[in-house]
Amino acid sequence: QPATEVPREPIAAGDRDVYVVQAGDSLSIIGVKLATDWEVMAVINGIVDTNNLHAGVTLLVPNSDDLIEYGSRFAPARPPDVPDPGARVGVGREFVVVLNTQMAYAYEDGVLKKAALVSTGLPATPTVQGDFRKVRRQRMSGPGYSLDNVEWVMYFYQGYAFHGTWWHTNFGQPQSKGCVNMTNADAKWFYDFASLGTPVHVQYY
Repeated sequence: QPATEVPREPIAAGDRDVYVVQAGDSLSIIGVKLATDWEVMAVINGIVDTNNLHAGVTLLVPNSDDLIEYGSRFAPARPPDVPDPGARVGVGREFVVVLNTQMAYAYEDGVLKKAALVSTGLPATPTVQGDFRKVRRQRMSGPGYSLDNVEWVMYFYQGYAFHGTWWHTNFGQPQSKGCVNMTNADAKWFYDFASLGTPVHVQYY
């Protein structure tokens, strides 16, 4: 079966482990618990609506072959080879988002710790520019959209936030209603790195 072809139904269990969904679980939470790729888990279990997950359901856990065969479908594009913009404050931890390169950077005491390819706001719904601060919150909804199970949400100004994204893989292109879309893995890293009050700078390079 070609790697680009996705099974329409759950596949045979074979040598895969199983996991019983617990109350409060989402696929991304299960992925963290099991240290596996939740998007591949959705594929091998034939899950189309990732919001429709019920406690007590038994799921197959991806094995190494599954991760190789299907994991490339969800791999983000390689971050562009561009110089990082540098820290703005230079003391403590801070984030810098560069709109024209669609990149986010994390610094500690002026030293770059991580760079990630992101998707910021579309022209009609741009990501706001300026210096803001992280506010911890959960759940994402607004005019024309309602998204459950959005992980690792960090609001930095009113309704604008960094957060994990399961509904697209178009990182590197403006895509959002103004938020900074990231892979769940990158969003978790940024979330764990920051604390309340971490400065966020949004700018053009």
